Amino acid sequence: MPTPKSNGATRPAEFFERLGQVHNAACQAAGGRSAHFFNIAGRRVELAFAGTGLERQILPALEHLRSPRQEGSADLTVSLWDSVSTGQVMPAPPWRLEDCAERGEVRGFNNERFQTAYFLGSGVLNMLDRKRNEGLFWVRDGSSLAIWESGAPLLALLNWWFSDETRQLVHAAAIGYPEGGILLAGKGGSGKSTTALASLDTDLFYAGDDYCLLEVEPELRVHSLYNSAKLNRDNLARFPGLGRLFDRPSARIEEKALVFLRERAAAKLTAGFPLQGVFLPRVTGLTETTLEPISSARAMRALAPSSLFQLCGAGKKSFRVMAGLIREVPCHQLNLGTDLNGVTTVIRNYLGTRNG
Repeated sequence: MPTPKSNGATRPAEFFERLGQVHNAACQAAGGRSAHFFNIAGRRVELAFAGTGLERQILPALEHLRSPRQEGSADLTVSLWDSVSTGQVMPAPPWRLEDCAERGEVRGFNNERFQTAYFLGSGVLNMLDRKRNEGLFWVRDGSSLAIWESGAPLLALLNWWFSDETRQLVHAAAIGYPEGGILLAGKGGSGKSTTALASLDTDLFYAGDDYCLLEVEPELRVHSLYNSAKLNRDNLARFPGLGRLFDRPSARIEEKALVFLRERAAAKLTAGFPLQGVFLPRVTGLTETTLEPISSARAMRALAPSSLFQLCGAGKKSFRVMAGLIREVPCHQLNLGTDLNGVTTVIRNYLGTRNG
């Protein structure tokens, strides 16, 4: 990305227009516009790529939510391109490096209409125009896109656009049945991914292991965002029945294997379900798995900090929405035993009682 230069006269609207012009030029240079449609939380989202240079990095995690092309406009349209495959260089941003916050927000380029994030580590730029329901995503070289961007693509844009007074993205896993399921919350290493992946060997369905969307109206509901899954490589031996999922991990996130379950376990994926509980996994080292009630305040202390830290633009409103949602459902600590069958049995019994 070119070295950012300070130019206080350039407004977010003007810069957004400039980016749109570059995307149009990128489409022409790449031989056309490649459009893909997805049904995310009941909303029609269009991803418009300049050529195909970014498709294999962005699309796999969203494939389980793909919808057929339909006439009419999408609820949200995101234009994506990279400079290397299209030859269209990025205009010099009108901000300084020190204007980019730790979560990516660009000082002076976020207001009621526009939201902007530039991630210094991955070199990815995101912008959203709320009035026109249009987003822009750019990276210099799609082939070098950070692994976490492929596992949870467009996270900043989806968080901005979907989060409001009744909906909120959260850092959590979710598994359950069409009649209802649970949210698995907690910091990294607490056992969320292990628990979520253990469900694939049962009649439970998988909505995500890292990020989900919660909605309060017309009912309290969990919506799936990504079909990606991550697991520490030293944990693979615990999943003999799921070995096929990790025989060729597509990438690594530090010590974790990343796979896209749409390619290997499509029948186990769900777009979402009513929320019937929040569980906080805790590794105990014991054989037996147990469940104990906890307060909604304790559940919030597990869910909110990691969500607020990881989600660009999340703040006081996000906290209020999460708190309101958590107060509506029972909260429990899931004391994880070493027997994975015992873990899923406890969850299935809980949901069976709730849905019975």
